[in-house]
Amino acid sequence: MSTVRRSTELVKASRPYNASLRRERARQKRERILEVAERRFLRDGYGPTTIAAIADDAGVSVDTIFKAFGGKPGIVRGIRERALLGAGPVPAERRSDQLQAREHDPRKIIEGWGAPADALRSVMREVAQFRRPGTGGDVLGLAHGLFTSQASPDIADGLSTCGVT
Repeated sequence: MSTVRRSTELVKASRPYNASLRRERARQKRERILEVAERRFLRDGYGPTTIAAIADDAGVSVDTIFKAFGGKPGIVRGIRERALLGAGPVPAERRSDQLQAREHDPRKIIEGWGAPADALRSVMREVAQFRRPGTGGDVLGLAHGLFTSQASPDIADGLSTCGVT
């Protein structure tokens, strides 16, 4: 009869799970999808652009796009959110709060607010280019709903400047 010997070696302790690399890859995929989608929307229009074409160009599956964004309206929201972050590492809203905290002259605060509004107007001009023959202007309606749902007069003014009512 054989006997089983018990090993006296210690088992390594398990390491804590670190998902930072997975999160970074997901962020990069999301950015790539938004960049590809924006390029396609501007080139081909909203209606003719398919999720399959975006997925193919971005090197991801259609399911990945639906899981991340839910469809084309979600992608447009993602493009909008990215645009609202503004240029640089600090989101526009936080820059505005910082401006108000350090500046006491109301005129300079208002002038400082004008810079993001100008940037937003240029983004809205790009969104307005989504309107192509055959799209029925559905993206402009979506963009208008997204921006005015935030109840921002500056954004609504920017939309009006671009001809969206």
